[in-house]
Amino acid sequence: MYNQLVSFAGLTTLVGSKIYPVKLPQSLDFTDPSLQAVTYAKISNPRRHLGTRRPRFQISCWAKRYGEVKQVAEQVQAAVEAMDETGSVFAVFPENEVDMYNSETGLYHVPVDVIIYFEE
Repeated sequence: MYNQLVSFAGLTTLVGSKIYPVKLPQSLDFTDPSLQAVTYAKISNPRRHLGTRRPRFQISCWAKRYGEVKQVAEQVQAAVEAMDETGSVFAVFPENEVDMYNSETGLYHVPVDVIIYFEE
């Protein structure tokens, strides 16, 4: 997932290199008004029959401003949809985009769940 996100120009234009596994690092300057970042985590990995897998990832978009977090979420969806029918991937389904606000960090948060179907 990391390689797909960091190689998608529309996303890196917004967040730069701020793409992290699981959680935001405490070293980030949460008072920076231009802060935009992405975290990603595999949240399930059920095995299907005949060598097909369908892991679910949660890709969380973070920003100081609501409009910016929505732009990041749009680029995350475009990045994962670009995986569709490449290599062993035969389907990608972004789902469950939710708008949230984290009062501890002062960041808007949009988690996007994605299911990726691929053959092993």
